[in-house]
Amino acid sequence: MGLSILVGWAILVANLETAWHHPLAYDGGGFWRVRVVVEVVNLGDQPQRGVPVTVAVGKASPALPLVGQEAKGVRVCDERGQELKYDLSPRREGPLQEGDRLSFFVEAPPKATVRYFVYAENPQAWAPPEFIRTGLVNGGFELGERFPEGWERAEEDAQHRLAWVEGVARTGRRSVQTLVAAGAPPTWVKFHQTRIPVEPGRRYRLQGWVKAEGVKGTVGWFLHVFGEKGEWPINRLLNAGEGTYDWRPVEFTFTVPENGRWATIGTVLYGAGTAWFDDVALEPLEEGPPALQIRVGKGERMDLTLRLKPSPWPQEKAWRERVPLTVYHFGERATGALVYADLRKVLWRFSALRRPPGLRIVDPEAPQGRGLPHFRLGDGVLFLATLPPRRAKRFDLYLSTTAPSEGEMDYEGLLHSQANRVPNPSFEEGNATPALWQGEERKGVRMGRVPEGRWGRWAARLEIAPE
Repeated sequence: MGLSILVGWAILVANLETAWHHPLAYDGGGFWRVRVVVEVVNLGDQPQRGVPVTVAVGKASPALPLVGQEAKGVRVCDERGQELKYDLSPRREGPLQEGDRLSFFVEAPPKATVRYFVYAENPQAWAPPEFIRTGLVNGGFELGERFPEGWERAEEDAQHRLAWVEGVARTGRRSVQTLVAAGAPPTWVKFHQTRIPVEPGRRYRLQGWVKAEGVKGTVGWFLHVFGEKGEWPINRLLNAGEGTYDWRPVEFTFTVPENGRWATIGTVLYGAGTAWFDDVALEPLEEGPPALQIRVGKGERMDLTLRLKPSPWPQEKAWRERVPLTVYHFGERATGALVYADLRKVLWRFSALRRPPGLRIVDPEAPQGRGLPHFRLGDGVLFLATLPPRRAKRFDLYLSTTAPSEGEMDYEGLLHSQANRVPNPSFEEGNATPALWQGEERKGVRMGRVPEGRWGRWAARLEIAPE
């Protein structure tokens, strides 16, 4: 059984075949009801680190079966529950549609399979504040509101102007335009994208299109490839030529050096005139079988019964404030558990008191009496809870500025409670060494059991001789 913490709420995650991960970021106080397992298989002899993978959304295998799910509720994590930043394209809000793409970075040891989990359907979830970039985006300049999405502008002034235009385009409706006045000094005025991830040792093709009118100087696209330490192994300018002409392609094929990690791609008009830019693409070139294979599993669903009825207010007037604590139990069996609630958002209201407020934790489904056994731990509290299977269950935390806590345990009480899963926790059982504990004695190391206990008579002793 695993335990996790969310500010102001107590959250429990029970073991399934693989635990239902919770909480995830920006959950809004809710939980995720759907997940899909994505297996990443490394077929090669080399580890794959920070490699972007993309999985399509759709209704048929091998796509992610998430059509209709709200984009704001998508989350990605590994088996440990470590969340990953991701990208959704072409839409990052509203319901997901067939053909949408989810991208994230993976790590996989040689000849190994690694599992990632894609979660969806939490109506209370907030949209994440940022997304990663796993490749060149919006190469056709069709997406955006005031500015083309994903592109930055640089080195504009009165003589060097940039525009996002409609009605002039190689495909679609839009392109970007650079206008440099005659006689203006040449500069690197541009639209560009930075920190586009590339894979060392892989071949790519960069292709972009240019339309020109009265251009003098250099016009086209540029490519820079950088390393982790700021190295600059590739610096390439793709020149489409001077003059006036309709849409013209420029292209460059290259292999990323071993120290290459990121690319910057942008437009060039180093001179004067007017140029339009459209339909730029950076594409990996497959050479032999891919190092990674992606397998998408079937969707799993987690529906919890909500038991959120509050407890009756105590008759004693001292208990006039309460905070609901919702515990999520995703397991298939009823259990008793030790639950942790982070109370920092609650206790700050009582920070002016000379002593902490009294606490009383109540199970609304249990006979009303004294509060549940609990133990203060830092700015939170541990308490013993009885949890039915697959339930979101409410407990009530009452606070008082005048009454003492009800049911509070000291550490010795917690140590010897049924919630402590550590066998022989105070080393009372055993002979020369404590029962059920293992250790490795070697030269200069002595281990034993001595009658010097802090709680109970006995303690474990470890002696390491100085070198």
